[in-house]
Amino acid sequence: MKDKMCRDLAGEVEKLLKTSNSYLRKKAALCAVHVIRKVPELMEMFLPATKNLLNEKNHGVLHTSVVLLTEMCERSPDMLAHFRKNEKLVPQLVRILKNLIMSGYSPEHDVSGISDPFLQVRILRLLRILGRNDDDSSEAMNDILAQVATNTETSKNVGNAILYETVLTIMDIKSESGLRVLAINILGRFLLNNDKNIRYVALTSLLKTVQTDHNAVQRHRSTIVDCLKDLDVSIKRRAMELSFALVNGNNIRGMMKELLYFLDSCEPEFKADCASGIFLAAVPKTFQLQLLSPSSSIVPAFNTGTITQVIKVLNPQKQQLRMRIKLTYNHKGSAMQDLAEVNNFPPQSWQ
Repeated sequence: MKDKMCRDLAGEVEKLLKTSNSYLRKKAALCAVHVIRKVPELMEMFLPATKNLLNEKNHGVLHTSVVLLTEMCERSPDMLAHFRKNEKLVPQLVRILKNLIMSGYSPEHDVSGISDPFLQVRILRLLRILGRNDDDSSEAMNDILAQVATNTETSKNVGNAILYETVLTIMDIKSESGLRVLAINILGRFLLNNDKNIRYVALTSLLKTVQTDHNAVQRHRSTIVDCLKDLDVSIKRRAMELSFALVNGNNIRGMMKELLYFLDSCEPEFKADCASGIFLAAVPKTFQLQLLSPSSSIVPAFNTGTITQVIKVLNPQKQQLRMRIKLTYNHKGSAMQDLAEVNNFPPQSWQ
């Protein structure tokens, strides 16, 4: 659709948004979305027509109306403020969502036992936009988000999709602490799912929230550590990153045991990051220690050879340095290890 065509037809599209024909209103809402994407300054023309769209009973019209409102809120801070304050959009969306989760079986809208999951996901995304950085809107949606999180069936991916959108909304708005714990527990259950895509998005989401909800994520530490044994390399990497983020003074011995075991058995592509992470976790927080990749991983047979390992140390508080090193290797099929201590760091590194 060309810009000129959008300008020429915008008035007709706005009129069709008010027609009594549900099919035409559905198509007009979608057309309005395309007009706004092409010519954002025409957005205000559609504002009067949006007032009654959410009173519609037809799910097709409701779906496209939510898409239209989402587009308007995402593109214009003024529109977002208007829908929050003047139109009281959150209570309307809460009412629709509550009807969906409390309604009985409807063959026209049912997908794997869930009433219109596509509309539920769209509403949750719009609620997320409305509740972001807004106390009043967030408070108005807390209860319905708790209902969706506790009443949605989890045995099918349809339910998991709704739960994931619910979690994203809870974590993005100014939600209550108990609701955030509920969201993190849902992600913890996702880690036990057989679908590797669900496990991956759960680890990624937990990694984003671990700094703000550290204690709640800690409760799922054992499940996260188990993901280090996953066959999927993407899941392994996310689990490794999250494991390091969970290390603290109370669990460092247990976590280091698990991470050292992972370092010993993981693929070569993980070893440098894992070893560096272990060093960073082990040293006092006044230091910064970075382990760079070694110059080689093979010493030539029957020849002398050298492997160079560079360690960068940042010591801003000028603490005296001493480092213990354990080197493990195989020699003629036998496991060997050597211990060494470095205590002759140059004085300028700590004086």
